[in-house]
Formats: sequence, C-alpha cells, structure tokens
Amino acid sequence: MYTKQFEIRWSDVDANRHLANSAYTNFMSHTRMGFLIEQGFTMKELATYNIGPVVFYEHMHYFKEAFLGQPITVSLEVSDLVKTVPFLNSIIIFITIKVKI
Repeated sequence: MYTKQFEIRWSDVDANRHLANSAYTNFMSHTRMGFLIEQGFTMKELATYNIGPVVFYEHMHYFKEAFLGQPITVSLEVSDLVKTVPFLNSIIIFITIKVKI
C-alpha cells in the first residue's frame, strides 16, 4: 500500500473552517500521481508515449471532519487491473484511496 502524508493548509479550508471538498480531491490526485511517478510513470515518460492518466470515476464518503494544521494520511491501493481496452488502447488501473484523519 502506498501512503502520502499531508498537513491541512489555510488554502485547503472552506468557510466552515474545515477541509474543503476540493482539497480532498486534490490530496487524492497528488497521491495518485506520486504513486505513478514512483512506479516510473513520470510526466516525461507518459509524454513519450502520448498518454496520460484519466480519472473515470471518483466518489467520496465523509466520516470525520478535518481542520487547519491537522496531519492526514492518504493511502492508495491498486485493487484491479485491466490490461487492454480495445477502443482506448490503454491500461486501466482501479485504485482505492483512503484519507485517514
């Protein structure tokens, strides 16, 4: 399992003084790209083959609020892999991402 640590910044907080919905998405995206880069799929490598990551579906369940300055851990696990999709000529990786507060 791949994990990444973050601290909630001022720019991550919404008017209700807790972690904004968009910040969750940004932390998940940053974790996803960190994972791909560590597996050798850098932006330069992806550009070489004229490919890039595409998010088909994201869904969040909120269980606990998070606040400014609080550390959070985002974990990523590859849950499935589809090797070829004929009309896309691609590999699809199903990833489960969890945020621990």
